[in-house]
Formats: sequence, C-alpha cells, structure tokens
Amino acid sequence: MDHDPHRRTAVFHRQSRTLFISLMLAFTIITLIFAFVFGDTFYLVIAVADVLIVIDVFRKRLLVTEQGLEYRAFFTTKRARWTDVKSIVTKGLLFAQEYLCITTESPESGEEEFIPLSYFDKSWKDHILGAILRERVPHIFA
Repeated sequence: MDHDPHRRTAVFHRQSRTLFISLMLAFTIITLIFAFVFGDTFYLVIAVADVLIVIDVFRKRLLVTEQGLEYRAFFTTKRARWTDVKSIVTKGLLFAQEYLCITTESPESGEEEFIPLSYFDKSWKDHILGAILRERVPHIFA
C-alpha cells in the first residue's frame, strides 16, 4: 500500500494504550529494582518480558486507507485490499474477541489470516472503525 498523504487514512491503536504502557513500565521498573536488590535472575526475566509486552502494545496498530488495511504487530505486518476482507469472526471462549478474516497478499495466496478488531475498541461497531468497515465492506455485516 502506498502512503499518499492526500488520501484519507485512519490509524487505530489499542484502547487505553497510554495507561497500559505507563502501568507496564512502572511494573518493569519495580521488577528491575527487585532483581538488583535480591540478585535473582527470575525478576530480570520478568522485566525483559514486560519490556517486550510494552514494545508489542506500542507497535500494534491498524492503518485504514482508501485501498485497504494494514495491521502491524510485534514482528509482523499484514496487508489486505478491501476485496480481500471476507468476514467477521469471533474467537475465544472466556474472552471472546472479534476478528476481521482476510485473505492476505502473501505468496501463499488464499491463506486466511485474522486482524483483531476488539483489540482496538471493544465497541468498535458503534464507533468510527465500524463506520469505515460498513462503508468499505458492507457484506461482512450481513
């Protein structure tokens, strides 16, 4: 997808991202203090895991353009044209999340992948993300 500044784009990040990252960084600092005070590598491993979680949350985003979608996660980027969007699916038993089912532009054409919608906004259907999807891919709401 090219990023022409004259096209309409919308970028979505995790709901309450700033608060989440702030809390995780505070927890990481406390864990590092424990690691140095007690000299235990367990706390150091926990601190490293915390930093990786913060990086993941900071990096995740959904970019919506005139041509389609781009989803960025920790080590991956998924791109799909609007014609590649197939449906909305719900996954998970205890904490059900809604995902956008897409056919990717990967070399293994026809492979289905999923973009988490609930991650960006629990009530995404009632907000701007839902409005954009209803405009661009109305068939997924049928």
